[in-house]
Amino acid sequence: MNNRKLLYVLLALGGLFLLSQLFNRKKERSFKSELVSLDTATVSRIVLHPQADGHHEIQLEKAGGRWFAQQGSLKVPVAPGALNGILNELVSIKVKSIATRSKDRWAEYEIGDSTGSRVEVFSGNKKLADFYSGKFGFNPQGNSMISYIRSAGEDEVYATDGFQSMTFNATFSSFRDKTLLEIEPEQVTGIRSDFQGLFHSLIKDSTKWTLDDRPGPDSASVANYLQNIQRLNGTAFLDSFSPSGAPSYGFEINTGGSSVNLKVYASPDSLKPFIIHSSANPDAFFHEDSTGAFNSLIGGWNDLLKKSIGK
Repeated sequence: MNNRKLLYVLLALGGLFLLSQLFNRKKERSFKSELVSLDTATVSRIVLHPQADGHHEIQLEKAGGRWFAQQGSLKVPVAPGALNGILNELVSIKVKSIATRSKDRWAEYEIGDSTGSRVEVFSGNKKLADFYSGKFGFNPQGNSMISYIRSAGEDEVYATDGFQSMTFNATFSSFRDKTLLEIEPEQVTGIRSDFQGLFHSLIKDSTKWTLDDRPGPDSASVANYLQNIQRLNGTAFLDSFSPSGAPSYGFEINTGGSSVNLKVYASPDSLKPFIIHSSANPDAFFHEDSTGAFNSLIGGWNDLLKKSIGK
């Protein structure tokens, strides 16, 4: 009799164990540890509808080994490295927890069809991923950033560690080349300026600099100026601009066997009264104010000229 009772107890315990395992498997299946699973080497197209760009569609497509970005009728090459963040994030989205299963709470996480930033990923005509990226915030418990992601067609909102919400909420301009000038200061051999017909030439002669065939500014001053302009980027693209007159300022910067030409045009915009163009990025014009690239290029040059007065 005791053996029979023991057998019943063992059978009951075994049944409870099997039920618990079944429940746990179902529970695991209901919680996605990964929302996206893909090989970025196979990705050929990404379609974004970012909240930061008014949900206007951005097409990112790979052709001939290069990536191109298109919005409306404007299609441009993607700047080197500009797509790395998105590609890296696509393979690193790890679910931390479920924020909500209720569609009624989508607004709280800015993850609705009309509020979240939609991301679609393709390999040829095959869709590899389709999800919405919502708001992000700080997680004080984990001392980390937290983003909210929702798969298209599903109600669940997932919390993930990281900056995915910022990365996927990219504007069209963030994929474009903003380069105005990129030089190595020690390779510069001369600069020629034209300020509305007033010309100046700064030439390197051995270890010294001459300005208009006279002793120029000291080497330290020139080196400081070149360091300040060695990496210049534009701020705001101005795609509708077409020059109709002579520039107000012109620069030719020589670096041995090559040169870069920069031109500054007047703009009727009182807040951004200058338009800058560079031969290093011939398809782009940039709307600028008196700070940033304009001040580094023009203001610094004027300071050099003042230091040469009286020499």
